[in-house]
Amino acid sequence: SAARCTLHENGSECLPMLEIVVDEKRLGRTALEVCRRLRAGTPPCYVGHWALDEGLLLINPLHLNDERAKTLGRRLRDELTA
Repeated sequence: SAARCTLHENGSECLPMLEIVVDEKRLGRTALEVCRRLRAGTPPCYVGHWALDEGLLLINPLHLNDERAKTLGRRLRDELTA
């Protein structure tokens, strides 16, 4: 796989955050490029971008419902398949 996922639970007062470590060498594109492709695709998907330079995509579940989660999962799978 070109990515590794970890769920971070930040205590009872914060939502858990999904961290996706992009294996940029194996995938052949950077986390920044994956982020841009997610935003430019149909439908657009937005991930946290504050750790892209570390090769990380961060997923905040705040605005996810079942439909959006399925769409995001599909788009991530498409973009992270080497």
